[in-house]
Amino acid sequence: MTFESYYDREYSLRKLTPIEYILDERWETLGCAIGINNEETKLFTQDKVADFLRGISEPYCFISHNALFDALILSLRYNIHPTSLIDTLSMCRALLAHELPRGSVSLSTVATHLGLPAKGDVIHKMVGVHWADLIRDTDLLTEWTGYTLRDGNLCRKIFFHLAPMFPVEEYLVMDRVIRMTTQPRLIADQIELNTYHQEVLENKQALLSKVGLTERSKLMSNEQFANLLREQGVDPPMKYSVTQDKQIYAFAKTDPGFNELLEHDNPNVQALAAARLGHKSTLEETRTQRFINIAHATKTYLDEPLMPAPLRYSGAHTHRLSGDWKLNFQNLGARKTKRLRSALLSRVGRSILAVDAAQIEARLTAWICGQKDLLEQFANDEDVYSNFASELYHRTITRKDKVERFNGKTCVLGLGFRMGANKLLVSARNGAKEFGISAVYSLEECNDWVVTYRRKMNMIKDTWYWLDDIITYMAQGQADGVKIGPCTVEGTTIILPSRLRLYYDNLHLNEQGDYMYQWGSAWRKLHGGIFLENIVQALDRQHTMEAAIRTEIQAAKLGIDGRMILNIHDENVHEERDEVIELLGSIALEEMKRPSWWAEGLPLNAETKIGKNFGEME
Repeated sequence: MTFESYYDREYSLRKLTPIEYILDERWETLGCAIGINNEETKLFTQDKVADFLRGISEPYCFISHNALFDALILSLRYNIHPTSLIDTLSMCRALLAHELPRGSVSLSTVATHLGLPAKGDVIHKMVGVHWADLIRDTDLLTEWTGYTLRDGNLCRKIFFHLAPMFPVEEYLVMDRVIRMTTQPRLIADQIELNTYHQEVLENKQALLSKVGLTERSKLMSNEQFANLLREQGVDPPMKYSVTQDKQIYAFAKTDPGFNELLEHDNPNVQALAAARLGHKSTLEETRTQRFINIAHATKTYLDEPLMPAPLRYSGAHTHRLSGDWKLNFQNLGARKTKRLRSALLSRVGRSILAVDAAQIEARLTAWICGQKDLLEQFANDEDVYSNFASELYHRTITRKDKVERFNGKTCVLGLGFRMGANKLLVSARNGAKEFGISAVYSLEECNDWVVTYRRKMNMIKDTWYWLDDIITYMAQGQADGVKIGPCTVEGTTIILPSRLRLYYDNLHLNEQGDYMYQWGSAWRKLHGGIFLENIVQALDRQHTMEAAIRTEIQAAKLGIDGRMILNIHDENVHEERDEVIELLGSIALEEMKRPSWWAEGLPLNAETKIGKNFGEME
């Protein structure tokens, strides 16, 4: 199924989020192409599609190529919610993105890749064309009809091509991810959003004023920012770019050299770096404005400021969800973006429930690598952070030793994937600032911590080197059948328990001695630490999704709606009536702590929080 709608230069998906576009007063359905099973695709003009779908008495599955748009139209414009929602665009992300140019999974790109008929470009002739205009121009009507029917046919052909390769169980996960958008549960606090947006703007202006800058371009331009640093007697930090094959400025917030500028001896340099972070990265400002715009649209059209949570199924290489509509709900951390979280409310008479898998990446790492002593600590509910901090400081560390325990936590959570001393230094400094911990770190100290971790967690260290060998064998086509925890190597792919795969196309050793693999049009480095991290994150994602589905199934037996309404990596979010929210919490906690069928012997733990808004939960 595929919808075609009116758009013009000012009113389009380039200017608006899908929900703003769909709820706008200028909205006009032009038509919808529907193909049932293998029957001929039919075109339903204007709103006749609603009458057709409402006339279907038995459960049916809705399939489109971009369900976050097409299914949202059905939901918001026609109040139609099909029994099952499938998105071929999401299926393409999971199965094809690794081999497509730039990872693009657009209908035209996928059609070309699969050798299907071209999508066509008639849509470009439809700018500003209403239905009344279309029926007067018979030539354009004929072209548009063919284009719309072809879109529907391509979607169906893509589905039938990919369905044999797609795990059946994953359809339910995909459906729930789509419904986070099409059937939103969260309410936006419009006053809080506007207040926060104004604070963000004022803070940015304060940063600019502090360094005496009024021209935004001086911070936005890499070259001009570099010159500002040189004026302060500082050489701009550099890094090597594999894709560009040259040294480039290291001005990303994750670059160690850039983070060092934040603690430079010269206050002017500190202020420049802070202003660059606050002004170059406009995520918080633009994201908050989008929240405000969406809340206004839903309040105007639906009488309630509903806030959908648009996420991309299999948006990351590891099949984790990723953000969409430039809202990035996956980056809605509990501390860094607490104000935005606090602007997300439950409906009247209901509460929000969040269940968070505790230290799941560290647990999975220990389990896969056979680090038995660490596994035993997890299984016995010991304080693993204090335990490791005791190794660092050669004395007993408890929860009262906040700084030392925090450093132990940083190491346990950060060093399992072969992080070195330089990156640990940046991670520790940034983490301490985020948690309000007063601590001074040195590269020498961090190097000692790395050495201690690798000595103490010797099985994890040995697994990195073993995986280095596996990468070599994979590149030579000699690793088929090798087991990595519950996963299996096949060619240059890793088959996960879900039967989804991690792809490492064109894996080879380059002239610099690094193994590289291709993802879309980009080349990425691979070594044992990265390899382990990919596998752990993929298994983490599988566990949290399976826990969410099990929670929903168990809750339904008690008449409780346990559908997941949001996911932020290790955290599943639900919403239900106040009188049953604690019961739902106990179910969700039990399922998140329950090892999946593929994870025998994996000690898990979790915690739940309940509240009326997403930021203030206990």
